[in-house]
Amino acid sequence: RRGRDGETGAALLVARLGALGLRRRDDLGRHAGTADDALGLFLLLGADGLRVSALPHDRLLAAAPELSELVSGGLALLTARELFAAGRPLELLATRPVPTLGPGWQTASTFPELVERLPTRASWAVAEVDGVEELWLAELGWWRRAHDLGDALLRSGAGRAPVLGAVLLLAVDAWRTGAALELAASDDAGDLKEVFSGAA
Repeated sequence: RRGRDGETGAALLVARLGALGLRRRDDLGRHAGTADDALGLFLLLGADGLRVSALPHDRLLAAAPELSELVSGGLALLTARELFAAGRPLELLATRPVPTLGPGWQTASTFPELVERLPTRASWAVAEVDGVEELWLAELGWWRRAHDLGDALLRSGAGRAPVLGAVLLLAVDAWRTGAALELAASDDAGDLKEVFSGAA
């Protein structure tokens, strides 16, 4: 959605975050499309029941190569979760190739095979856990990395980088808020407290 002066929703949202030190509206306007793509993708990576091949990652990777490893790792994490935790059929998960995940992941029949067949730029997100039951730990690690990268980009000067950094931090805050709300509403708060403590 666009505002009165033509800026996209993500850019308008970032523009309000004076505390993050983003005050150059020319940078915001110039990189608004990339900011929208980034914010949309990172928020979608926290959702369930998505087709990996339908996510808007190709254009984002072309426009913002500094996000390549984070995006690739996020797609790997989503793929592992949907295939081996949710049990979604491969044909529903990807209806076309996903180049950033490499050529071999679609032949993996187990979680270890998936990790082995992913390229390094993607496998880092799932390589440190022992199995599907620990994917929540991998997700925490991915969001921590998103926060660290967002913070680094935000402090890197003018241009596109601080805009993308702010978008990453927005997505991290949205995910943390969702985790807090889930904790507050859950009857089994003990396990979720461990998750939320890692997210905070």
